Amino acid sequence: MTSVKIFFLFLAVGNFLSPLTFAADSYVVAPGATSKITEHTICKRVTNDGAVGRFVPTKTSTEWTSFFTNIPPNTTITECIGLVVLTAGSSWTVPDDWNDADNSVECIGGGGAGRATARGGGGGGGGYSRIENIDLTPSASVSYQIGNGGSGTTHGEDSWFIDDTTLLAKGGLTSTGTSASAGGQATAGIGTIKYSGGSGGGSSDDASGGGGGAAGPGGNGRNGGGGSNDGGAGGGGNGGTLSTNGANSSSTAGSAGGQGYLGSGGGAGTAESSGSNAGDGVDGGGGGGAGRRARNGGNGGASSDITTTAGSGGGGGGLGREASSGTVAGHGGLYGGGGGGGMTASATAGQGAQGVCVIKWEPLE
Repeated sequence: MTSVKIFFLFLAVGNFLSPLTFAADSYVVAPGATSKITEHTICKRVTNDGAVGRFVPTKTSTEWTSFFTNIPPNTTITECIGLVVLTAGSSWTVPDDWNDADNSVECIGGGGAGRATARGGGGGGGGYSRIENIDLTPSASVSYQIGNGGSGTTHGEDSWFIDDTTLLAKGGLTSTGTSASAGGQATAGIGTIKYSGGSGGGSSDDASGGGGGAAGPGGNGRNGGGGSNDGGAGGGGNGGTLSTNGANSSSTAGSAGGQGYLGSGGGAGTAESSGSNAGDGVDGGGGGGAGRRARNGGNGGASSDITTTAGSGGGGGGLGREASSGTVAGHGGLYGGGGGGGMTASATAGQGAQGVCVIKWEPLE
């Protein structure tokens, strides 16, 4: 059994009493028992492997954190939610505590690259697909594929789990010309929830387009901006209701990247002949575009819209006219962001970011 101490304080507010609830001072986990404890927004499963009750201090955040980072003898600490982030490899072993009734798997396809050797469009963002409550056998080996990001003339690859008929997130297309390149399409994906990656922006008037943002759990990825009037365009934000497209360039300056899923995070464009790189996106925002004769395009931002270490990425910013030899358009953000468009064989395109698959489950007791 677990004992909990909770204290309430009532404050007078006008003619009312307002209760304030504090964290429990402590818990006691009985021998052989496992308790799920959530305090100070952090949840852990505490198993007592000993012969006497295990005291768990939780009154302050420092006490609680110190307990699970300095684990006492005869105690096992595990996460409340089973979580695996797959970024490489090809097989995964199902854990013994797998729960067929409470799980999810979600994947993002690889992002496409920008046009590599001449003025061109940005690459498309990877698509997103999710399934829930699939039946798996503990200790069984499950196959999967993590899509590589596009580079050169190679498109972003698909990501899938079990096989490409069970869960499939499509990769974004790499730009091979001046037209917009499509993101990974939801209509071609497989899952109960599906969203499309943003399109890479097109190119005109000697400026390159921005990469498309990857789709995520919040919705379709946003489109990269179109390059025109000599300035590189911004990359599109990742999937989300607050996300925005990368800005089209309309002068010799580079344009801003689109906002990410939090409604912020787009990288700034650079002025003509700037000696600085365009701004990188953050929190899934798109990278800024480079101005005429300026330096590198901004990279797309990574995000944590799936879990704290993985999410859908923003698109990279495109290069401006007369980009110097050795400059590079912005790369797509992790995971699945499309790369910005290049300018010449020596002022090259941004690469698409690789895909990812994330597995979550409520462990069986």
